[in-house]
Amino acid sequence: MKSTIFLLAILFVVCVSSTYALDKAGMVMYLSFNEGSGTVAKDSSGAGNNGAIMGNVEWIAGKSGKALKMLDDSADNKVVVTANASIDFTDAMSYGGWVNVETLPDGSCSFITKADSYMIHTSNWSGKGVEVEPLNWPFDAWQTPISSPIPFGEWHHVVGTYGNGKLRAYVDGKLINERNFAGPIAVTTNDLVIGRDSRGCCNTRRQLISVDEVFAFNRAITEAEVNELMAGITSAVRPEGHTSTLWGEIKAGR
Repeated sequence: MKSTIFLLAILFVVCVSSTYALDKAGMVMYLSFNEGSGTVAKDSSGAGNNGAIMGNVEWIAGKSGKALKMLDDSADNKVVVTANASIDFTDAMSYGGWVNVETLPDGSCSFITKADSYMIHTSNWSGKGVEVEPLNWPFDAWQTPISSPIPFGEWHHVVGTYGNGKLRAYVDGKLINERNFAGPIAVTTNDLVIGRDSRGCCNTRRQLISVDEVFAFNRAITEAEVNELMAGITSAVRPEGHTSTLWGEIKAGR
């Protein structure tokens, strides 16, 4: 009997410990795109960063529930999150989600852009697929894309993080590369745009792109947390205060 109780106690400790994988603290945007219709992508983070869906788009099956496809017939097909202080980052940040780029008729575009502050650039400069490159401002010079090309027409999980002077890129849960960035990140009044390059130089660029589970944090999440987000975890616990948060509820907007 004692051995059975001891074994159950061990199992309980292991199960509880495993829920300390992702800390929701610092999450300022989570767009699940599970609405399946309408013109608003609801933010499940609690920060109120809903996305306004604009232009020629289609609701499709995504990596988890529904997703949004923006067609390549116009630069105005996009999702816009209105500028506000919660998506202004200076010393640390993380952003990304699931993305499927099918065409880049203008050679390059963007997955997520807050013009002149930060963006995840998409391009086909190598002619070998989609290169994704997190960039921050002040912008010193174009770098060689810090990720290997990913194939057109496939879902991939792409994340950019910045913290402790390091700009990092993750593709499908793996750290692809990193480089130094002194910071702080420039703060602007520009909206956050998903699916298009909203910079003044480049706001006519188009792409056929689908997005799902797009998020942002005001801290640099770890590689383990990147993988939890990619896997679509079922639960998470904030270590501070031990407050349980069901990940499924975050995604459902509850």
